[in-house]
Amino acid sequence: MPVDIDSIQGVLVGLVVVVAVVTCTHAVLNKSDPRSAAFWIVICLLFPLGGVVLYLLFGISRLTRRARRRAAGERPLTGPPNPPPDAMVLSVGDYGSLIRTSRRVTGLPLVANCQLQPLLNGDQAYPEMLAAIGQASSWVYLSSYIFDSRGVGEHFIDELVAAQQRGVEVRVIIDGIGEWYDGGKTRRQLRKRGVNVRSFLPPRLLPPQLAINLRNHRKLLLVDGLMGFVGGMNIRPQHTQRPDTPLQIQDLVVKLNGPIVEQLTQVAIDDWRYVTGEQWSATLPIQPMSGDTLCRAIADGPEQPLDKLLAVLLAAISRAHHSIRIMTPYFLPPRELDAVLRAAALSEVEVTVILPQQSDHSLVHWASLHRLPALIDAGIHVYFQPPPFAHTKLLVIDDSYVQFGSANIDVRSLRLNFELVIESFDTDFARQMNDHIDEVLGRSQRVEAALLRSSWWQRIRNASCWLFSPNL
Repeated sequence: MPVDIDSIQGVLVGLVVVVAVVTCTHAVLNKSDPRSAAFWIVICLLFPLGGVVLYLLFGISRLTRRARRRAAGERPLTGPPNPPPDAMVLSVGDYGSLIRTSRRVTGLPLVANCQLQPLLNGDQAYPEMLAAIGQASSWVYLSSYIFDSRGVGEHFIDELVAAQQRGVEVRVIIDGIGEWYDGGKTRRQLRKRGVNVRSFLPPRLLPPQLAINLRNHRKLLLVDGLMGFVGGMNIRPQHTQRPDTPLQIQDLVVKLNGPIVEQLTQVAIDDWRYVTGEQWSATLPIQPMSGDTLCRAIADGPEQPLDKLLAVLLAAISRAHHSIRIMTPYFLPPRELDAVLRAAALSEVEVTVILPQQSDHSLVHWASLHRLPALIDAGIHVYFQPPPFAHTKLLVIDDSYVQFGSANIDVRSLRLNFELVIESFDTDFARQMNDHIDEVLGRSQRVEAALLRSSWWQRIRNASCWLFSPNL
């Protein structure tokens, strides 16, 4: 019987059209941003087969069934007693409404008697982190987006293996995309040497896991439930000064002691269960009274029904009295955040945004250049920080409120990734961070709107990248 080529082609075309229509319907029903939904519909209609593949890789970014199971399995934290609300409000001046908002958003108490120690770049942070692992007696948990086995990564691998060999329970999570930076060598070395290491949602064909989004961008080291390290710094040799190579990436890690470590441990327990399906009961000692700082952990991810980081950011910025200072490597604020920042500047709050002069992601940098003139015209001060590449994520409001952690000011961090941020109320720590920002500003270039209105082709390039910003 002869094969009817025309019939086969007709069936294939029909299948492609059906799949494209189903994909468009999924985008309409699941995307929270109408611009993002419209973008994917246009792509799928113009390029039915290629558009569907791209949507499977990059477009499915909100709640997955696995994420829903994780959220359903979370247990509430039973942290130390929270000081009376009135005492909290009085201790931080005019921030009472922000404290209440953040607690409603996160479901976590603001805990007192914490201590924060900022560590700039790998030359300060890595020795402290390695020493903590070397002193561990009960358990170690390490989560990193990138864990490069080269350079300083070798020392981390050796310390983790040594801890495992002396009877310490060691758990390591490396993101399934971030581990590509060294070809998965770190994971293979740790596994070969007996360390319990897992990949976070690695892409695979069987069973299908094709989403490039839903990345675990958190950087978290916990030791014995007594100390933690949180920031934006991965484990890479580029974060350190080397004899033959200068510092390539600037960043910040904060060492934490006190009751906040219990909240961080709950984040680790939830992530471990999400990746492995195992319920880990971490030993938690009585937390010592380590300092005078009030802290709260804000863990956010696409399994959450509310964009926690964005909600707290909006609440904090709207309560600023005289200054808002933002340091971030990637700056593509959602429309709500864009509007709040411009409103603050127009109300005579000094708003300062510090960005890297040279970015490691050109598309994101060009997209942000498209929006910067409007922000500058609204009165926002924008500075470009000279190399090495500035990867620090930091927010300081007035003289007492600080946020630090893994989240950038872009849609990917605020709505797609699993992120971890600490908010703190402490005038001494805020002064340290403001001093750091002042030092950076002293060697940075103030950007004028006119300087960003470049040639016509650059403006078209920047605007075109901005159109893709909900998906960058």
